[in-house]
Amino acid sequence: MSTPYDLKSAKFLKSLGCVLVALGELDLAENILNRSYDIRRAHYGENHIKVLNVLVAKAVLYSAKGKHVKAIDMLKKCKSITDKLYGKNLIFKAALDINLGNIYMNIGDKESARSLLRKGIELFEKNLSTNQINLLVSRYSLMKLENNKLYRVKIENQIKNRLFKSHVYAKIIKDTGGNLFILNT
Repeated sequence: MSTPYDLKSAKFLKSLGCVLVALGELDLAENILNRSYDIRRAHYGENHIKVLNVLVAKAVLYSAKGKHVKAIDMLKKCKSITDKLYGKNLIFKAALDINLGNIYMNIGDKESARSLLRKGIELFEKNLSTNQINLLVSRYSLMKLENNKLYRVKIENQIKNRLFKSHVYAKIIKDTGGNLFILNT
């Protein structure tokens, strides 16, 4: 059984892994995220939201490495577990949809991307407690898919302004293709 110290380490490792993904240090990020995953899985079991959060970060990492099929499979697994355990946890499901939509955009499947991005935006808009940064990231992704550069730049500026004024933890990761992913660091 993990100690409270181990769990704090796992939280720190997950945050560090997300930062390393954002910096493009993908191999190091993978090692660190794997360590966080192992600690959390040993403590909580496979089917827990804190374990799923690490899997989401690993999926974004795999997409950044060009391992899109692995990333898609990992996010679909997260969606399946979330459906069984948490039912209508709309914010987490919306983030999964947005991240999946971005991966489908990366591989050129515009219809799947469009469907998932719209679904994620709709879920975020229905939930009054939605983090506005996540909603902006979702809209940014759809505008990128629709090739609406003017609106995308406007949204990106709104994200930058809000992120530094009201958030302690950055919740977006920009990959080499310019896609934004939602991560809870």
